[in-house]
Amino acid sequence: MAPTGEIPLPTLAEGTTQEHASVMSTIDEAHALEQVIDSLLAKFPSIDPAMVRAVVDEVHQTFDGPVRDYVPLLVQRASTDRLRSLPVIAEPTRPRTRRTPVSA
Repeated sequence: MAPTGEIPLPTLAEGTTQEHASVMSTIDEAHALEQVIDSLLAKFPSIDPAMVRAVVDEVHQTFDGPVRDYVPLLVQRASTDRLRSLPVIAEPTRPRTRRTPVSA
């Protein structure tokens, strides 16, 4: 039991090595980042998907610390801010067609 005031460290499941736990964490983080990308694509449909992915990748690279639990959330927030700051690119508009009234 941890002394008073200290948070007990989590233990690994029996048979799980620290290396295996890190690999699983990396897989979970990669999956979470794909969900972040999907969410941002839905939120910013007018931005090229390659740009969204590039922003997420660039932001993700800035988080290099050992604690990874909140990295996807932090990446999503920072990427959202960056994507919002991009200049709005007007999507091509279709020429308006003249509608004729339907007679009854």
